[in-house]
Amino acid sequence: LYKKPSIMSLQNSRLEVMQTLEKSIDLFVEKFLIAPDKIWQPTDFLPNSQSQNFIEEVKEIRALSKELDDDFWTVMVGDTITEEALPTYESWLLSVEGISQHNNGADNGWAKWVRAWTAEENRHGDLLNKYLYLSGRINMREVEISTQHLIADGMSIGTGRDPYKNFVYTSFQEL
Repeated sequence: LYKKPSIMSLQNSRLEVMQTLEKSIDLFVEKFLIAPDKIWQPTDFLPNSQSQNFIEEVKEIRALSKELDDDFWTVMVGDTITEEALPTYESWLLSVEGISQHNNGADNGWAKWVRAWTAEENRHGDLLNKYLYLSGRINMREVEISTQHLIADGMSIGTGRDPYKNFVYTSFQEL
């Protein structure tokens, strides 16, 4: 006879899985996380503002940008606003069951991973924002207003504090 597991039973087993995986997550973060001074930064892909060629490189971006259609710019603006809403995503993920920022004075592996992931996303947002700005094709004030609304309004994707649902959502969002 099949007995449907209770909600509490599911929550406990999901938390147990999170705690079991945390041991590996901690090692993965240490093994694979690249230090900020060694990993790419947005300015690696943009004109160097201290270079003698800065103005010419910006003119080149503007010239190439004129050839791109409105669909491209719509996607770029949407991606930029999404990437720049990081404070919302980080606070949401740090509230997921099984993630602890403070565990007897030390972060757990999940908290380290969340902050590393949002730091990565922050670089994406910085690069996209600066590219949009340099292209001269976008009303950046409107982008900034939209980003502020998204962060100020918050969000709810309907996953609650469930670790599985949240990390499944995050994985698909990354694609």
